[in-house]
Parts: sequence; structure tokens; C-alpha cells
Amino acid sequence: MDMNRPSLALASFCLLSIAGSQALGQQYAFLPVPGSPKNVKALYQDSRGLLWLGGADVSCFDGTRFFSLRDYGFPPVESYDITEDSSGAIWIGAETGVYRFAGGRVEEIGNGVAVSVIAATPGFAIAAVGPLGKGIPTNASLIRMRRTGTAWRTETVMSLDSPGPLTLDPSGVLLYPSSTTQWNEMRIEDVVRWRPGTRIAATLRGASGGDPVNGGWQIMRDHSGCLWGAAPGASYYNCGDGPHPAPFPGANVQAPAHEASDGTIVLHGNSLLAIGRPGSFQIATRANGLPGILDAIQARDGTVWLATTNGLYRFASPFRVEYWTIREGLPDPPGPSPGSAATSTPVSIAVSLA
Repeated sequence: MDMNRPSLALASFCLLSIAGSQALGQQYAFLPVPGSPKNVKALYQDSRGLLWLGGADVSCFDGTRFFSLRDYGFPPVESYDITEDSSGAIWIGAETGVYRFAGGRVEEIGNGVAVSVIAATPGFAIAAVGPLGKGIPTNASLIRMRRTGTAWRTETVMSLDSPGPLTLDPSGVLLYPSSTTQWNEMRIEDVVRWRPGTRIAATLRGASGGDPVNGGWQIMRDHSGCLWGAAPGASYYNCGDGPHPAPFPGANVQAPAHEASDGTIVLHGNSLLAIGRPGSFQIATRANGLPGILDAIQARDGTVWLATTNGLYRFASPFRVEYWTIREGLPDPPGPSPGSAATSTPVSIAVSLA
């Protein structure tokens, strides 16, 4: 038998997959990670390649095992944002404050409902914070945290008149939403230099007429200078030629959006995953086997990690491997030969698109 010539059945299957892929829905390999905590809501990959999971149980995944920060003193509370400073310390925004993990120890740096945190240097961080016990804030305050000797000093700089979150662009400009079409900008250098009793001037940008934001809206600027707005039904990008829907008009995108190390943008919604750059996205939905997701990032090796209520999922070789079964048109396999054991295992085929 010539193994280089596809069988008629496989050739028919390939034609079927090309002609009807949108109708049938390619099945991608979204794989649950064994041992993951449940209710994962935020993801972050640090400089060492470790994956951090926010949500009901802040955890670290080294590729083999999960480690809970509760074992190191983190309280049993919800966490919303995770980042890292240049010394390798991990910063966490949570429902009871801002926390720093370094040297095997967790310490509380500031209190309040911290929806986002940015660690500018090992000795300086800022956060968008609301009052304790009142849930996700509709009007967050900007707080500044500075190391003074062996202690940390926390100061409230200003009201943001926004629920946040904060993002920091490559030039050192802070962005946060004002409405679904407008946002504010200020230099992080101005926050560093701020003195009590003075005000920082924030610049309002964008077109007027947008709807008020009540959370779930994010504005960020990527390394190419493109703006990205992530919000249900109103997501867009703007690379200087006006806003364009991202990834398509009316897409149910949720904050946060993420930029990968190679400049790829990752957008997500509960039933949508979009990966790419302006005007060119690869998309997966529930029809492709996508689980309901709460966050998604692309790691430096190209793996896409998904946060879900059921735990962490791994999307290896994104969009380059498809799984098909009889449901998608794969021909029925022949029955068992005489004397062989019958099997009820579904027959499937994996097709590499690389």
C-alpha cells in the first residue's frame, strides 16, 4: 500500500472539511489541566515562565504542579489582577487590598478593593482601589505605594471618576476608561512626583457621546501604538485611522485584553476567543469546542491558556491542530473483523495545519 496516497475516504473527508468547515465547526484541542483550582478568573505569566492564576485561590503553575499562595499567607479572598516588578516580586490586586509576594512571603501593601495594580519598579506601585466591603467599585481611587526603608507607605492620590482598570503603555502613560468612547491619560512620572495637596492633570481623549462605564471596560495601547478598547458589544482597535470593530462588529468581548510578547493581541468573551493583529484574527467559539472563558493569555511559547470556572485549560498549537469525529463528517469506520474485540471508543482524526 502506498502510504503517501490518501485513501478515497480521507480525501473526501479533507474536501468536506474545506468546503464545510464553518458549518461543521473544527474541533480544537482545548485541554483541561489536571489539578487546577476552580473559578480561575485572571492569568499572568511571569519573567521565569511561571503561570499565575487569580480568582478564588491565587495559585502558581510551574508546568507540572500547582502551588496555592494560601500556604504562604495569602488570605482566602477573590483576586482580580496579577503582575510582576523588575525584581521578580509578584503583585496581586484582591478584594481586600494589594499584596506582594516575594521571598516565600506574602505581605499586604494597601487595603481596599484593588481591581488593578501596576508595579512600576521594585519600590513603587500604583493601583485602582475602591472601599472595602462594597464590591467592585464604580468610582475607584488611584493609590500610590512607595517603599520607605523596610516599610511601605500608601497614599491616595486622586479619584479616577472611573471604575478602572488602569493600563500602562510602553511610553509610561497610564490609561483608564471614562466612557465607552472616551478615556483618560496621565504620565506615571507625574504620579511618582505627586505631592499631597497638589493635583495631577489627566487628559480626556476620544469622541464624546459614549455610554457610561460600570466595569467590564478596558482601554490599552500596544507596542505598535494601536489603541484597544475591550467591552461587550463595543470592542475596537484604532491604529491612527479611526476605530475598527475587534474582532468583528458586535463581538461579545470582555476585559481584559492582553498583548503577548510577540505583539499578538488576545481578546476573549465567555464564548469567544480571538487571537491576532488588526484586521487579521483567528477565532474560536463554542462550536469549535471552546469552554466558557473568563480570561485568556498567550504564553511566550505560543500556548494559549484559558481561565474558566472549571479551572485552567491549555490550547496547545493554537489553530494548527484540529480534531474531527463522525459528528463533523468523518466516515464511519468499518465494523470489527471476525474474532476481534469490538470497541465503543469514538473514532477521531487529528489534522496538523502547520
